[in-house]
Amino acid sequence: MNLVVKSFLYSEDKESKCVVLLVERSRGIEETVNTNTIQVSAITPDVKNEVNSVILVPENHSYYYTTEGQENVDIYVIDTGVYAEHPDFEGRVVRGADFTGEGGGDKNGHGTHVAGIIGSKTYGAAKGVNIIEVKVLTGMGTGNLSAVIAGIDFAVNHRRKTGRKSVANLSLGAGFNSVLNSAVNAAVDSGLPMIVAAGNTNSAACATSPASAAKAITVGAIDDRYDTIASFSNWGSCVQVFASGVYVTSLAHHGDGTLALSGTSMASPTVAGIMAMFLALGDNNEQAAGKISTLATKDAIDRRSILFRPRTPNLILYNGQSPQQTQPPQPSDTAFSFWNHHDHAKKQHLLSRAKMLSNHKLYY
Repeated sequence: MNLVVKSFLYSEDKESKCVVLLVERSRGIEETVNTNTIQVSAITPDVKNEVNSVILVPENHSYYYTTEGQENVDIYVIDTGVYAEHPDFEGRVVRGADFTGEGGGDKNGHGTHVAGIIGSKTYGAAKGVNIIEVKVLTGMGTGNLSAVIAGIDFAVNHRRKTGRKSVANLSLGAGFNSVLNSAVNAAVDSGLPMIVAAGNTNSAACATSPASAAKAITVGAIDDRYDTIASFSNWGSCVQVFASGVYVTSLAHHGDGTLALSGTSMASPTVAGIMAMFLALGDNNEQAAGKISTLATKDAIDRRSILFRPRTPNLILYNGQSPQQTQPPQPSDTAFSFWNHHDHAKKQHLLSRAKMLSNHKLYY
């Protein structure tokens, strides 16, 4: 893919508008759009929700996972950069490209947190993958369309050169933008699956980009405490699946620290990690993408949460792993449930979710 996007500023005077008109009519120019400000899809809640009494579910405090073949899978984190020196990455972060002018590394923390959810030793959904840093957002957590397009283009061409199984994660967004959607769709057509955040405006994801890209896997966020769609999460027919997005613990961008963040930015990388796991186990891109939906836990989201969010799927991510399929489980003391508040179907959903997540903080 060699999709070239250039952005420039112009005034509202007549001469500038004439230049724009000439550009629009030029051969080789497919489309011109107003440049959106692209930003991260994370929020930091003011007050942490506490649970006064919990019952530890005996069957529910192990995360069943596999790292088989994951050393052969790359995940492109198209974000604010990654703090590669964090020990929990175990040296599996590769500097890819910087389109911000800041240089490599993470001056914001968002990209590191996202990468940790994907593939860190402690908090990762796919604990053995290689993480490739593609920096398109600045330390302020914002960027421009041309940088994001350049980052996608880099990932596509880099994957073509390596020939390796790969996934890309975009935990960022803006208003609807056909050029950004086209770039995401072209990346998928080239053989690079694109996992994207649904956005945090509690509105239809189809009105935003890249969440509305037809060929992306768009991920909304759930609040595990109540089995509801997170209050901020976008929704609708452009969302394929939901994953945990409220107070998700992952890596900080300094020392060996951690922090908890909320947002669809935190839900999307979990799906990216599970997608990578499926690829590592031998699935092709289409098979792996299909499993995201077919293995998802169905009808576990409180229906009252769905009622006023039309055309929203009632699907929560599940990795399909069980004790018989995997290596010994990783202990976790952060998955809790009020058994007496859930029927049998909900209990099965809780077990599925605990197996899917790795040390993500689950409160009920």
